[in-house]
Amino acid sequence: MINEAFAEHWGGCIPWTPQRWRDRLETDLGGGPQLLVLRDTESAVVLLSRIVELGDGRAQPTGFIEVVATRPAHRRTGIAENLVRSALARFAAAGVQSSVLLVDRASDSRSAGVYQRCGFEPAFTYHVWERPAREHG
Repeated sequence: MINEAFAEHWGGCIPWTPQRWRDRLETDLGGGPQLLVLRDTESAVVLLSRIVELGDGRAQPTGFIEVVATRPAHRRTGIAENLVRSALARFAAAGVQSSVLLVDRASDSRSAGVYQRCGFEPAFTYHVWERPAREHG
């Protein structure tokens, strides 16, 4: 489902394989909510998160929303926004002081608008650089 949701995403999305899921489930999930919405018997949106301690000067602990993935057929329905709001409420109940997430602002998914409506503001921008894996002489 995550792979389908990010199929049109920029090239930095690492595919979710069965082994990646097993590895994630076998590690400490970090106390954050893991939320899945089924709509018409199919998975529509998933949110994966954890509670972390960042050494960056912000109030700790921090809620880190790792993935919000919406299948294309379920976009623009409000489900992702509701899941983010639910995660934020669960973070607050767990004593989280701030929350962060990463978003590809160049994506046409309009996800940045969802996060802004949930109270997130851009904190910084970074660039992902890439080059072909061929040798340079």
